[in-house]
Amino acid sequence: MKDTFYFQHDYNSRSDPKILMLRGKFYHEGYSVFWMLLESMAESSSGYLSREILPGLAIGYGSAIAQLLAIVEYCIGIGLLFENENGIFSKRMMEHKKYREERSASGKRGAVTRWEDSSAIAQPIAQPMQRKGKERKGNILPKGNTQKRELSKDKIDNHPLRPLVVHLQEILGTKIVNWPKQLKATKMIKDAGYEDWEIKGVIKWMHLKDEFFKDKGFDMMTVANNIDRIMVQLAPELEQLKADKRREYVSPLDTV
Repeated sequence: MKDTFYFQHDYNSRSDPKILMLRGKFYHEGYSVFWMLLESMAESSSGYLSREILPGLAIGYGSAIAQLLAIVEYCIGIGLLFENENGIFSKRMMEHKKYREERSASGKRGAVTRWEDSSAIAQPIAQPMQRKGKERKGNILPKGNTQKRELSKDKIDNHPLRPLVVHLQEILGTKIVNWPKQLKATKMIKDAGYEDWEIKGVIKWMHLKDEFFKDKGFDMMTVANNIDRIMVQLAPELEQLKADKRREYVSPLDTV
């Protein structure tokens, strides 16, 4: 059976400003064709789609060729898709494919290391009864072992990313329960290159001004899934801040 994989699809992507522009012009067909194009890019080994195959894709999608070409051109025009000498592509899909390739390479290196370190090469495989009492592998802890793999309270209290989660907690007036999950999501955001002032600003924006999350509860994982969209939405104001060399998030959020 052919291997199949998945890529992230934010549950509120229909409300993304650029997606709303696409839906406003091409209605449901524009939305469905856009995601089918992403699926085709995911299936492509390179992640690119050449213009030569678009008519064939139109037939497969059940869409008129002229309509699909118009949707593609519009997506490129508003920055949902991009095009270079290699073909049409999605920046986010390229990041996803790169991530999968890195994970796959890491897994292969780990398998080689385990194989080289294994003594099973030099010794015959033991019968089940002979293996009794030997060290267990994997995530199963031996009986009586009370070791916990979760972060201890002391590590959480002194975690360098804790202030950002506390900021979310204070803005929403809620209490964080799953601290390891929230800290992991915060690390994802920081690893993506966002600074503390940007993260705090986005949290405040989501709580006070975002059409979907305003006056609703959310956590750091939700912030991680939406920060790219919001930063694009606030790009003009942020560029002005950088031009002024101001590091505090004064506008537009502090005017809320």
